[in-house]
Amino acid sequence: MQDVHCQVLIIGGGAAAMRAAIAAHDAGATTLIVSKQTPGYSGNSVIARSGHSGPFGTPELDDSPELFVADTLHAGSYVNHQPMVWALATEACARIEELIAWGAPFLTHEGRIETQPSAGHQRPRGCYTVKNISTEVARPVRRQVNQRGIGILDHIMLQELLVEDGRCYGAVGVHRRHGEPYIIYAGATILATGGCGEVYAQTTNVTGITGDGMAMALRAGIDLVDMEFVQYYPVVLRWPVTRLLASPTLFPLGARLYNARGERFMASLPQGTENVTRDIRSRAIFQEIVAGRGLHHDAVIMSLADIDEAAFRRYAPDMAHIVDAQQLDYRTAQFLVRPEAHFFCGGVRTDAWGATVLTGLYAVGEVAGGCHGANRLANNAFPECYVFGKRAGEHAAAAVTSHSAPPPATLTTRAHEHLRAFEQRTAQAHDAPDRYKAVRSALRQQMWDNVGIVRRTALLHTALDAIHTLADQARACRGERPATVVRCLELDNLVLVAEAIALAALTRQESRGTHYLEEFAEKDDTHWLCNLLIHRGDDGVLQVRKAPVVTV
Repeated sequence: MQDVHCQVLIIGGGAAAMRAAIAAHDAGATTLIVSKQTPGYSGNSVIARSGHSGPFGTPELDDSPELFVADTLHAGSYVNHQPMVWALATEACARIEELIAWGAPFLTHEGRIETQPSAGHQRPRGCYTVKNISTEVARPVRRQVNQRGIGILDHIMLQELLVEDGRCYGAVGVHRRHGEPYIIYAGATILATGGCGEVYAQTTNVTGITGDGMAMALRAGIDLVDMEFVQYYPVVLRWPVTRLLASPTLFPLGARLYNARGERFMASLPQGTENVTRDIRSRAIFQEIVAGRGLHHDAVIMSLADIDEAAFRRYAPDMAHIVDAQQLDYRTAQFLVRPEAHFFCGGVRTDAWGATVLTGLYAVGEVAGGCHGANRLANNAFPECYVFGKRAGEHAAAAVTSHSAPPPATLTTRAHEHLRAFEQRTAQAHDAPDRYKAVRSALRQQMWDNVGIVRRTALLHTALDAIHTLADQARACRGERPATVVRCLELDNLVLVAEAIALAALTRQESRGTHYLEEFAEKDDTHWLCNLLIHRGDDGVLQVRKAPVVTV
């Protein structure tokens, strides 16, 4: 068993985690990153598009933080945490310029960051790297971590927070490969574990995005907020390659969508265009597929015929590489696309500095909720990671340098209680060590079928009943190998977060942003201009309640 001590513990390995670690270290705190995989080389932060956004105002663009805030609140249907939105609007540009100084190769024009139109943004704000792949940003940030000598423990899954007397003192977990238990004691802990994409059968997320931080927070008594708001990426390629996200730059440039009958179905919507926010485009594509007007029962056609070739190659270089490699004419090719679960607008409830109500605990990045409200605008995810990563890292470092009291003696007992619970997940010879696979598959299909893009009250009830049954089955899962034990622990997290999503979706009896409930297809500001908070009681039962939107 390993006992490790630090001042600031960062749980996660993506953009938010690395930026928080840099900030905490630079503020003078002894900092440690603990990640299930390898920071800067794994997770969604290295498979996403490189798009960032910021109000880079020039006389020509006439942009401002105020306009950025207005667009973000409008997209989020005005249930956003407004202080967080203002922080994003006023600090995003500085964080992007910082990335350039660290070596991220963003496109520039005449010595300035080049900005492109993005759906939902009144002004051109999309900033992209040369190849439009996020490794171009992740690697320079990881180099900054290395240059500072920040400690990293990778391939360790932290599963339970150490909480005593209303304060967080770190976390406990196990090594994914050899099963060695770890107790990490820290004056401040920052959750940066990402979302919960693996809870859906169809997802753009990499394996291992299992809602770990959200579940840890729930079990520690912290509220989750806005869990009903799950964003679906509308155009995931099915042909000529699979699983690639078609760049959002394509739609401002002129990409069009057609069903199997050759009908440009989005032209008949009130917006009359494909260049709309992701919730509208995802729902429109999904409804075409459900109505039987999709190709191969699961996709529609994306046409790029109207896009200028120079713009296509500059702003969608990965798509250009695909058509060149397969000797296709992008103007005549019929790209097949469909929506998949992509991003969680909800998560751990924090303030504008990433702090939770539990002293010593912070949350940043996709694990945290509030900033995006009911729907995230394109390219706002990465700036969120860097803005709030820096804020939380600095805030946590200041807190630990002013609070030096040692952890209470009883904390060691609590830590060993958690570790004994992990040991009980080890399979006996007569157990079925792969049982978790069937439970996981059933859970993901339930969520996709019944808590997906278009929701119905009866199906949400069906999903909740199924989730409760699957929760019992998940707790019975065991593993012979450490890697399997970790998958069982991840399954515990998936089931808990799935219940929170379904319960919030069933509670919000209206349609707002990414949450579309057929029986209540309109937005209802009179009753539902509010946030929904999910809390786990001492009996383990999830409870939901309304809370007023936080304004400035």
